[in-house]
Amino acid sequence: MAILIHESGHYIAARRRGLKVDLPIFLPGFGAYVRWYHQGISLETLSQIALAGPLYGLGVAVACLAIAYKAGLPLFLALAYTTAFLNTLNLIPILGLDGAQATYTLNRLQRVLITATSILLFIILREWVYLGIAAGMGWRSFTGHAPEQPSSRGMVVYTLLLFALAAIMWAAPDGSRGSYGLFPR
Repeated sequence: MAILIHESGHYIAARRRGLKVDLPIFLPGFGAYVRWYHQGISLETLSQIALAGPLYGLGVAVACLAIAYKAGLPLFLALAYTTAFLNTLNLIPILGLDGAQATYTLNRLQRVLITATSILLFIILREWVYLGIAAGMGWRSFTGHAPEQPSSRGMVVYTLLLFALAAIMWAAPDGSRGSYGLFPR
């Protein structure tokens, strides 16, 4: 369900911009994707559509965390953590992941700042996924294309997603980091 909602975020964002888009396609064992046709769109629009999936995924993680908190159900705590982790993983700027498409609108300084933010979040949470983001963003800081007109909005949304997803993972730990979070051990 979380993957469907994540992909629906891309679908809705593309449709809102008048683009032709297909319904989500699920690949068992690999995840899912939404095929959309983006001929002639700006990098800003590409970034917004890419970040819409993790934004919707964040909503799912928050809902699961709220259910876990209100009902005291550890299953929903695990779902909140897993959803937050997978959406954070999707922000790694490599290959066809959402993080790669969102990076196209960031200049070198913005990429360095996201690298530093990811390293900080790794130090705080000890979640390897933030090292993946730092490595990918650090690499993209010195290679590839950087836009002349960077996107402040893209930078803000990307950074807020990192912090919000980190907060969910902190509140719903996977058990390897101790007893903080909503349900102390």
